[in-house]
Amino acid sequence: MKAIPRRSMRSNRLSSITITTLVIILKKMSTFVTVFEISKGSTYLPLLILGIGIIVFLFGFLLFILRYFYKHRFKISYFTSYIIVFIGAFFLIATTSDLLADYRFRISLYEVYLNEQYEIVEGTVKVLRTQPKAGHAPGDLIEINENLFEIDACVFSPAYDKTISHGGVLNNGVYARIYHFKGKILRVDIVK
Repeated sequence: MKAIPRRSMRSNRLSSITITTLVIILKKMSTFVTVFEISKGSTYLPLLILGIGIIVFLFGFLLFILRYFYKHRFKISYFTSYIIVFIGAFFLIATTSDLLADYRFRISLYEVYLNEQYEIVEGTVKVLRTQPKAGHAPGDLIEINENLFEIDACVFSPAYDKTISHGGVLNNGVYARIYHFKGKILRVDIVK
């Protein structure tokens, strides 16, 4: 039986350690699951308010028309119908501008994601602050590799907004990969 030199035993041990480390890294890389990805879809709250504005505007206009043609049957003053039309028009103008701003913001973030102009952070999540389920407080504050992210469930945004209290996946100790742009989280991958 031949004696194995010390040097080759040491290199065998180092290579087995590096292979083990490489296997662990590859396992982590292959088990990422995407739990959130920004989309081009729309938020429904401004659309609901726009619908209410249209209904109120049409109701006020109908009252105005009925008052004009049937003066004796409808004892509603012109002032009342003017106020209702004004409120409906206000809803229409406010929500239309809000819808356009939301659409531009959503499309700009989606284009950043499609053009791969984001940054990627990967590491273990450290939760510094959580937002209560009722809101009325700042959002969750998490840290991944010295990068801070605030996740607020009360702000309508196309970016990731699920706090821990609302079933979010970015809990303490989770290994995650985050794609972000200017503090907005565009995609979340976690290790399963």
